[in-house]
Amino acid sequence: MADDLRRIERLLRVQREIRKRADWQLARASAASASLSADRQRLLTALSEADAAHADLIVTLAATRLTRLDVSIATAAKTEAEAAQAARAETGRADALERRHRTLARREADQAERRTLMDIGEAAAGRTDDSLG
Repeated sequence: MADDLRRIERLLRVQREIRKRADWQLARASAASASLSADRQRLLTALSEADAAHADLIVTLAATRLTRLDVSIATAAKTEAEAAQAARAETGRADALERRHRTLARREADQAERRTLMDIGEAAAGRTDDSLG
């Protein structure tokens, strides 16, 4: 059982690293999505404040850029959703592994306590009582 406990402790360390990586990927995807949305908003603001003299050119360029931004935002949102799902899955796996670790650690402690009590009992049974004899 001690080997199982050590193996699960190693797995827990690996699982924590995997969870950190999934959280980092989620944060990165969220930042990319926010950045693209901010770019889109800046473009819309610039378009609304554009000089009327070059309106046709500006509208054409802005429409092309908005289309690309919308595609990028959709891709970033998909990536963010996938990263969030991966982070949730890693958290679930880590939680299950931690529960297993607690159970094994509790069993190991119970067995150690039983062994100690048995050793005390055996030592007491083997000892002769001087008052009897």
